[in-house]
Amino acid sequence: GDSEDVTGQLSINEYGSIGGQVTDYQGNGVDSATVNLYEGSDTSGSAVADTTTDSSGNYDFADLSPTTDYTVEVTGVADHNDETSTVTLNAGEDVTENIQLTAMDGSLSGTITDYNGDSVEGATVNVYEGSGADTSQTQNYQATTDSNGDYSFDSLAAADYTVEVTGVTDNQDDVQDV
Repeated sequence: GDSEDVTGQLSINEYGSIGGQVTDYQGNGVDSATVNLYEGSDTSGSAVADTTTDSSGNYDFADLSPTTDYTVEVTGVADHNDETSTVTLNAGEDVTENIQLTAMDGSLSGTITDYNGDSVEGATVNVYEGSGADTSQTQNYQATTDSNGDYSFDSLAAADYTVEVTGVTDNQDDVQDV
């Protein structure tokens, strides 16, 4: 018989994984966050996998095809923006992708009244970042009350603030932490 040498190439597809921890804007693990995994960067289609974080905020996607870009998307966490992160997964690689969420912007508003309960127009409202902030420093935000005594600050990041009211005739200036 005739014999033939056969030379070939064996390709082994080593699967990988993507996992990590989802934390809130303060760095605490987020329980029960929805984590979706997409091939590529387009999150408008169907996710190839999804999971929910454990009580410490951990998630894991195992047995993933390598040499593919994946997008990890975290959604549905109250008072936080949805976040995405793109990961390249190489053969046999276990990638740790921690995702810290950002807080949704908030607002701060109120009405300034005098000791008789009447609205105060033209009072200055200063807002300082931090609880117990040093009000001798330059304020972060400033507004003047309208004819109804109202003031409003929009698009504030989630944080503690100190509010100072000045310029109210016959009243003592007031400082409050919020």
